[in-house]
Amino acid sequence: MTLIDKINLYWRKEIESVTTSKYSIYRYLSDNRTQRYKTAENNLKTPMDLLVYIPDYAWVKENAPEVINLGENPIQYEQILLSYIRGKSQKVYVTDNRGKILNTNQEIDGIEDQIFLTLGNKDQVDIAIPVSKKPRLGFYTFDSRLYEENGEWYRERHMGNRV
Repeated sequence: MTLIDKINLYWRKEIESVTTSKYSIYRYLSDNRTQRYKTAENNLKTPMDLLVYIPDYAWVKENAPEVINLGENPIQYEQILLSYIRGKSQKVYVTDNRGKILNTNQEIDGIEDQIFLTLGNKDQVDIAIPVSKKPRLGFYTFDSRLYEENGEWYRERHMGNRV
């Protein structure tokens, strides 16, 4: 186990769960996955393989290059993100800085460099937004999982509310 793995394991033991502004609770499970409890529906969702935190509009506006159009206000920013994440033909991945797709919390724990939420279609990347492995106040949750159904592989993805 590397030092980075030990640090990630430590903060996950310290932070057992994260609660969003709409009271969904993301719990870190012992198998390195996460599970969301949607309080509004009294519903425990399927465990997910990966959970990262997407910066809020203020952070992106201050830090992103001006050529990247992510809307003129927080509502537009959220709608742009959701149009990719909910779009059936859109490609949405968490990647390292070389473009390698990361599918699990364990994979992202092993990355020392910045990781990104990569949005696009087919083989083209439209936007790559730096994301955080750790919860940050005001950031949105993004979780995903790969699963197989009837011999086909699918990726479930979900953008949640702000922490």
